[in-house]
Amino acid sequence: MSNIKLSMIVACYNEDSHLSNNLSRLKQVLDKLVYEYEIIILDDASRNSTVEIIESFLQANQRADNIKFIKHEKNKGRGGTVSEGILAASGEIAGFIDIDFSTSPWYIPALVAEIENGADVVIGQRIYKLKLKVLHRWILSQGYKLLVKLFLSRDLGDTESGCKFFRREKIIPILAQVKDEKWFWDTEIIGRSYAAGLEIRQLPT
Repeated sequence: MSNIKLSMIVACYNEDSHLSNNLSRLKQVLDKLVYEYEIIILDDASRNSTVEIIESFLQANQRADNIKFIKHEKNKGRGGTVSEGILAASGEIAGFIDIDFSTSPWYIPALVAEIENGADVVIGQRIYKLKLKVLHRWILSQGYKLLVKLFLSRDLGDTESGCKFFRREKIIPILAQVKDEKWFWDTEIIGRSYAAGLEIRQLPT
């Protein structure tokens, strides 16, 4: 496992409606990459069949030694769960993607390439075609971005994107500073990365 280059973190909480298909799809994408990888799946005390689906996925891939599973007895929160995954990672690059695939996993190679080309943090920037069914997402995304810019006096980009990749050695010291373990974690880690002078890039998705 010492030659792992990419650690892919999957934080789960009540994901049973799409988890089985999307875990398989994620592995299919990663299997096509030209470098070594690991998948770290974390369940944050789900209340439905999420754990059973994860265990079925592990059973189907029991010969693979690059899949880890961490199960919480108590809910920690999205940010704390992703942080735990980064700390448990072995790769030079650690990334996470929301398992509902609001960002397609096919963007993973391009996101990794940005890290290889000098970025410390890469955000999968959400670009919405303005259709009625996603209009509320666009309004919420733009509204939150405006609030961040207003209160922090910085345009930090799409901080709430559920798809981010990090140069692990650079983000570990930032994780030690982050205080929020819930949904504000995304904004805080990008804000602190900016303050620390890390190279942050966005990749439109």
